[in-house]
Amino acid sequence: MNVAQNEKPIVIIGAGISGLTLSILMRHFGKKVIVFEKRSPYTPNDEEDVRSFNLTITERGMKSLRSIGVEKEVIDASVSLKSRIIHHPAACVCKSEISEQSYGEEKDDMLYSIPRTTLVNLLYEKARANAKADIVFNQELVEVNKALSTLKLRDTTTYEETEIEYSLLIGADGAYSKVRSYMLLGEIMDFKISYFDWFYKKFVISPQDGKALRMDPNSLHVFPKKGGLVVAIPNQDHSFSSIYCTRISDPSDVKSKRANHEMEQRFLNDFPHLYRLGERVRTTFEESKISGLVTVNISQWTVEGNVVLVGDAAHAVFPFYGQGMNSALQDCRQLVASLEKCEYISDAINEYEIAQKASTSALSALCTKHFHYLQEGCTSPLNDSRRFVNKFLSKFNKDLWKSEYHMVAQTEIPYDMVVRILNKQKRYRKLFSIFVLDYLVAGLIVVKKRLQKPFKRRKPVNHELNLELGSI
Repeated sequence: MNVAQNEKPIVIIGAGISGLTLSILMRHFGKKVIVFEKRSPYTPNDEEDVRSFNLTITERGMKSLRSIGVEKEVIDASVSLKSRIIHHPAACVCKSEISEQSYGEEKDDMLYSIPRTTLVNLLYEKARANAKADIVFNQELVEVNKALSTLKLRDTTTYEETEIEYSLLIGADGAYSKVRSYMLLGEIMDFKISYFDWFYKKFVISPQDGKALRMDPNSLHVFPKKGGLVVAIPNQDHSFSSIYCTRISDPSDVKSKRANHEMEQRFLNDFPHLYRLGERVRTTFEESKISGLVTVNISQWTVEGNVVLVGDAAHAVFPFYGQGMNSALQDCRQLVASLEKCEYISDAINEYEIAQKASTSALSALCTKHFHYLQEGCTSPLNDSRRFVNKFLSKFNKDLWKSEYHMVAQTEIPYDMVVRILNKQKRYRKLFSIFVLDYLVAGLIVVKKRLQKPFKRRKPVNHELNLELGSI
């Protein structure tokens, strides 16, 4: 990177996971780094944790955390996840039928679960120890002049405005990025923000209730249903941070009492044993807000040779594959590597965009596909069969056949290359009639389940929530 511009700082907007990681990675640069954040300084019970689901860290993200020297602290504050446990729909009444899906091809393959605020606080303490970076809170971005490389900030407590110059402006301010909004002005580029037609509410399962449900404290738990989905991730105290996802009849009215009542009724009908599990489930569910999910797609991540986007500001994805934060951390590492390699900032951010953009575009499709797998496919004997056959073929020839989840979570294979490998394996399935083996094994799985548990006809159960709108 050209150090002739040292008098102008590198400015990062957003002191979340991406912004703080970048400030630490840039500690060896000959430039001043300033991070501006709209919110107040962090507290142990940051509001962000109330609306954000637990994060899962995979190898892509851990490599970035390792490079800034916080891997041990992160692992110590996390829960290791060795598998995904599926509580099949029948278990929603009799609580008996579950299955386990390992998170990798090797015994040591695992993920790590950590509350968002815990990770942010770890990164904040690390960044504060870095004399090269300043972190300034209560600063809202109100203007960017791309032609002059200046920006204006407003203090959210005093309302005073400050104008500063930058050598590089990095938008690490999330899916609703202000930097991106100013970047788009006067530019010819495609931009799209898409809203998922499912919504979610958070709730917490207590350690005692988790034990009653036989929930392994080192596994992620999935409760699939045709019209709903519950995902529960363990915490260190053996409680489970959980979300319930479903559709609602009027997406434009998610803040109303009626929408909350409707979602509560759906939760009761879909998962009565969870709703009635304990007071903590009901209380935390009622207190949480209905939240939506978005994806972001923008045709270019850079403008003017010195403005660039990272993380959700560039490519927000649905959280169902647990890769949003991991891909953002990968962005940070690639951007810094390009800045260290290239003499000029404009060359560096172009190289970064070329390296990351195609990969993250493929991730969006993988995340949507994985949601449908969790919501319906993970209970299918045919999908169980494919996982078994894939594992067998992978052990037979790892170079020829690779597991999708292993490639996504345990390697750094670019996401677009993962898609190409999966498409090639799909062609092999047809060419060599491997799909016949899939159906044969699926049949054996069904027979085995029937032999283990005789079929019993059960009358449908209708649950009604005895609540009046006026009492909510």
